[in-house]
Amino acid sequence: MSDEQSVPPMPTEPPAPSPKQRPGWLVPVSTGIAGLVLGIGSTLLVQAAGGDDEAAKTFTLTGTVEVMGDTKAVVTTNSGLCGGTGGYNDLRGGASVTVYDKAGLIVGTGSLGSGTVKDAATAYKRTCRFAVSVPDVPRGKEFYQVEVSHRGKVNVSESDAVAGLFAASIGD
Repeated sequence: MSDEQSVPPMPTEPPAPSPKQRPGWLVPVSTGIAGLVLGIGSTLLVQAAGGDDEAAKTFTLTGTVEVMGDTKAVVTTNSGLCGGTGGYNDLRGGASVTVYDKAGLIVGTGSLGSGTVKDAATAYKRTCRFAVSVPDVPRGKEFYQVEVSHRGKVNVSESDAVAGLFAASIGD
């Protein structure tokens, strides 16, 4: 035997790098993030195009109703709230508000807010103002008829209704 050790022959190509190990959570998390990004993007595109957006097809009709009269028609409390009395006792916070389309079909229902004293200029004349709110009224009806309690219908154009300009008054 010789004192020299035998040296293995040199490879002709460098060795292939060993594949890197990916953490087990990387692929599912990456896939989830990609799905989330695609979902949000498609939702924003649909909303920008005006599709399937129910809010764009409806509006909340808002405005005011005033009851005017003497102490036999309008009663006030120490807290500044008010409401109708006597022949106007149906005109109080929570009274029904019904919206009809031009064909007379009901397209929305809501109610009066709490009444607040608008003007107490004299001891004999008072004005009680109520906020009106009727959500989810469909657009595209040209004009609407609004009825508070059983007091008859008041016409309002669609542009005024959408702009929150409904107004009605009763009393003297």
